[in-house]
Amino acid sequence: MARGKDRQKKCKDLVAGEWKDRQKDLQKEDFNGLSFDYVEPNTFTDQKEGYWRWQFSWGGPGDELRAFVNRDDSIHRLEYWYMDWFDGAKVNVAAEHDAWSKMQEIINSTAPGTLATIHMYDDLARPENG
Repeated sequence: MARGKDRQKKCKDLVAGEWKDRQKDLQKEDFNGLSFDYVEPNTFTDQKEGYWRWQFSWGGPGDELRAFVNRDDSIHRLEYWYMDWFDGAKVNVAAEHDAWSKMQEIINSTAPGTLATIHMYDDLARPENG
């Protein structure tokens, strides 16, 4: 995490370096992070799409991976976020990256079919289905 003179830089200036450092942690077999959860759509302002969050640290600064998934729980977009008090920046993670398969594995083992069930209830709640 950013320290000293780097604390004066914006997240967009630090995110690539922080992601590089975090990748080293992800290579460790015993690395777990802080939490893994699902963030519902519209939890935050201008956040239309829900995502699975693997949170590594929080507060100022904090960082996490965000996996945006299809109805079958397969990832269609993975982002690494670095955030510090009212500032944040992201790096898109390529599908070929080890983090992508690791995140997919966690999603599959943590809550298989969860989003499919949520979408089913959303579909049933629509007025045209009532």
